[in-house]
Amino acid sequence: MRNDLQSVVAPLVPAVQKSLRFLSSMEGSLSVAMSGSGPSCFALFTDLDSAKSALKENRSKLEALKLDGWCCS
Repeated sequence: MRNDLQSVVAPLVPAVQKSLRFLSSMEGSLSVAMSGSGPSCFALFTDLDSAKSALKENRSKLEALKLDGWCCS
């Protein structure tokens, strides 16, 4: 995956940096990226159940970082 704008935005926007670091730290996360020009970032998982499990396990950390999350297929 590649988002050319991510390399420009991430160093300048702390929220994007924080989001990408958090998503990368989630167990089972295969790849992370910024969506388009932002403000959304996402992580890919092998399947929807893995994504839901990772979200459930990390919900409190997500909220502590003042981020929101959801899963979709």
